[in-house]
Amino acid sequence: MSDLPDNNGSEAAVWMERARTQAATASFLAGRRNWSEACHHLVRMAEMAIKSVYIDHEVPVPRSHNIYALLADCPAARIREQVTKVLDKDKLDEFLSYYIALYPEGEDADQDIYLRFKRMADLVMRRVEEALA
Repeated sequence: MSDLPDNNGSEAAVWMERARTQAATASFLAGRRNWSEACHHLVRMAEMAIKSVYIDHEVPVPRSHNIYALLADCPAARIREQVTKVLDKDKLDEFLSYYIALYPEGEDADQDIYLRFKRMADLVMRRVEEALA
């Protein structure tokens, strides 16, 4: 199964713990000024959090890394509405661009981009945590 910290046995809780692990990794990397990789982990954090909602609603999880697409089909309308109200498609597309930042053709991030992405990822996490509570 998983070597993650104990949870209530819910697969959605396991995925939320994985998302939190991504947040911790992003923070660690940011502390070392490795902005692009930190952004990459923030995008993974948001992706895993959104996928936990699919799991919680017993809906098949899409095999996609596209945050916009995951939100568009999110089975929890409240999350979809609250997040997309603050983060429009352009912001979400920018957010997704750092998923591939680890590839040679990817863009380099800086501290400002990291902080902007952290706000976006934190918003997604808060909305998902509220929905799963």
